[in-house]
Amino acid sequence: MLRLIWKFCIILIIAMISPEVYASDANIVISSCEEYYKIKATKDGKEISEVKSCKEICFEATRTEGHALALEFYDDYTKINKASAPGASAEYRHWIPEDIFYNDSKVCFIVIPIKKVGKPVKAVFEKTYTKAEHFAEVCFPEIHDVKSKTVKIEVPQSLVDKIKIVEKSFTSNISRRIEDGKKGAKIYVYEMTEMNAPKEEEDCPEASTVIPRIYIIGQYPTLGDLYQHLHGLTTTQDLALEKVKAQAVEITSDCANEEEKIRNILAWVQDRIRYIAVEHGEYGTRPDLASEVLRKRYGDCKGMSMLLKQMLIAVGFDARLVWIGTNDVGATWSEVPTLASGNHMICAVVKGDSILYLDGTASYLPLGIYHSSIQGREAMIENGDSYLLKTVPIQSPNMNLDKTIATYRIVNNSLVGEISRTLKGIDKMAMCATYHDVDASNQADLLSKIVVYPKVNVNVDNEKIEGYSTQSDSVQISAQVDEIDACNIVNGKIYVDLMPLRSHLLNVYDLKTRKRDILLPYRNRCENGVLIEVPEGYKVESLPEKYEVNNEWFSASIVYDMEGELIKCSAYVELKNITIALSDALTWNKLVREFNQKNREQIVLTLK
Repeated sequence: MLRLIWKFCIILIIAMISPEVYASDANIVISSCEEYYKIKATKDGKEISEVKSCKEICFEATRTEGHALALEFYDDYTKINKASAPGASAEYRHWIPEDIFYNDSKVCFIVIPIKKVGKPVKAVFEKTYTKAEHFAEVCFPEIHDVKSKTVKIEVPQSLVDKIKIVEKSFTSNISRRIEDGKKGAKIYVYEMTEMNAPKEEEDCPEASTVIPRIYIIGQYPTLGDLYQHLHGLTTTQDLALEKVKAQAVEITSDCANEEEKIRNILAWVQDRIRYIAVEHGEYGTRPDLASEVLRKRYGDCKGMSMLLKQMLIAVGFDARLVWIGTNDVGATWSEVPTLASGNHMICAVVKGDSILYLDGTASYLPLGIYHSSIQGREAMIENGDSYLLKTVPIQSPNMNLDKTIATYRIVNNSLVGEISRTLKGIDKMAMCATYHDVDASNQADLLSKIVVYPKVNVNVDNEKIEGYSTQSDSVQISAQVDEIDACNIVNGKIYVDLMPLRSHLLNVYDLKTRKRDILLPYRNRCENGVLIEVPEGYKVESLPEKYEVNNEWFSASIVYDMEGELIKCSAYVELKNITIALSDALTWNKLVREFNQKNREQIVLTLK
């Protein structure tokens, strides 16, 4: 996985350090913050030799005494020269995100006691970036609310024409100007007021993609120069490739066609190579040798992609490495040619104008289905000394299918019968990954919950799973069910609560304090087909009216009909747009409530 220069994982850091500090953050504000970056040139003036930074933060308590938290990230290519605050000592810890096995990210933090309301307490950090390419992004918000902040970047005269700054997600409370410095230097000055600390919200874009920030470009003059750097890290000679080739030939020996060969190799890597993310120094960007990944039976996304590439080449395919930034990266290769624009590597098979993307880390995701995190993202594809810049297709919601078929009979107050749920695409991947991760003793219980979700008052028996494999097109869960209290009998009439559509992606959001847009995980389509036997001695008094809707975000249909003595319900909901602007969230909530109301309309049976 390519290194992310700046990671906004404050909640994880707070939890690691002191939950009590974060709990009091509403009482602590940053009254002022001064952040200064000085870029130094090499002796010939053509490149960046290093970057020095100094950050001074003044904290205040607004109501009662409390604690402030000041922190800075660093790694093998950056070092903390100074960290100080009155009445507190700096602590240094390794910081490894939950999805990373090992990296070189570290955090320096100071928990600062503030004993008097309204009296500022200053923390100071001085830092040095020893590799220019790792000074690529500066994010403006802090973990406490900010009253006033200034960020300055000094560019020496010899680099003024080379270093450029790209501004993203600026708001009206941020101003920019350029000042003249000494010896022809230029100083970019950003001033901001009343900037709130980002808060976690349900189903929203990653903070790192929407907060005000700047990217510093010019370390690589063009995207081609960045590609040459990254590609140069992949060309180490692999002296044990024969073992890789032999394994690839064995995997594909019984395959009938090219698609089957690709599928088998992808499945083998997903099944047999354990994904372990390692980001340490140069190994944040340099892939491991394919033969080493094969020998060790583990690798990160880069190593797994290299193994896929070499295996596919061994059996005759034009396979290439692909550098990509997932949707939690706020920049693209074409607008920001720096390491900050990428955090992932996959593989591609190129055949004429056709490109098939393969991700060895996406276990249980079938060939040809792309994870939602890379759909619509720029892919920089290996092409010898040059590169291809393509966009990963945004796939139809139909690729992620959640289909339920059920047959019920009414027994007293229950719907009793058989149900099967078929999952494809990302829905299949998520279900299989969850099933794999739970203890074997809990797997049956998991199947019971999934097959009737979101209903909970259900007795489930004889649950079965089919298609539980890495490259199966779908996984199917079936069971016998007794949906308790799904029917109410009143004055000789039976009221049936069927609730045919069971999408987990259509939710109503609390908007009272929400600050950010809504971003749903992925597009999908839910289909439901239900048959209910009409009990002897009863007839249908009324069925819910046909419901159809087609709006900006989803389309849906619920249709009830009769087939002899059977009530038939056919329904679907297709989520086609996963972004809901905050300004549209009220409309979204209204549409979802209407959908839920129609979905809960009752069937009414009466005595003949």
